[in-house]
Amino acid sequence: MINDEDVKKMANLLKSGATMLADTCPVCGSPLFRLRDGQVICPHCNKPVVFVKAGQEEVSALEPYILDRVKNVLLKRLSEISVALDSGTEDVSSYLALISSILDSLKKIEDLKKS
Repeated sequence: MINDEDVKKMANLLKSGATMLADTCPVCGSPLFRLRDGQVICPHCNKPVVFVKAGQEEVSALEPYILDRVKNVLLKRLSEISVALDSGTEDVSSYLALISSILDSLKKIEDLKKS
């Protein structure tokens, strides 16, 4: 059900250059919008929507979103480690090993996104 808040979100999306699509959200039925960067979102659910083409596996269609989610988790963990390092209460070498591992993983994620 579309409410006044949803209408305001939709108007703001249109003002920012998004395009309203003929497709609707499979969860709530609200119109979908394509942002300037190509991402499709539902303004009511406030979530991205991914179209899966015939013959395409759902996992491959979701890959960019999965990689972004993993990247965000790793960056959050890196931030937590930096706070712990600043407190100086733990073994620095174990934190450095974790930082190195996280940075390697972030590099691999970026490489996967480029390919």
